[in-house]
Amino acid sequence: MTHIDITNALRQEPFRPFEIVLNNGDRYPVEHPEFLTIGVSSLYWFPVIEADGVLVADHGYAVLSIRNVAALKPIAEKAA
Repeated sequence: MTHIDITNALRQEPFRPFEIVLNNGDRYPVEHPEFLTIGVSSLYWFPVIEADGVLVADHGYAVLSIRNVAALKPIAEKAA
């Protein structure tokens, strides 16, 4: 997985939520492109909570090494 693969996932039109799966099996959902920032070799992932039907950034963030990303998996859309 490269930063280009992840950038392409973030730039999809329309955006489709996905989760980052690391080599150790940890999963990080990306439900909106503004909650993930891509560096040269790292990702900055911001956890999200839903408040009154709106996605908002929770406190904190995680730094993920791009070289530890095993896959990007689509997240099924929630039923309305």
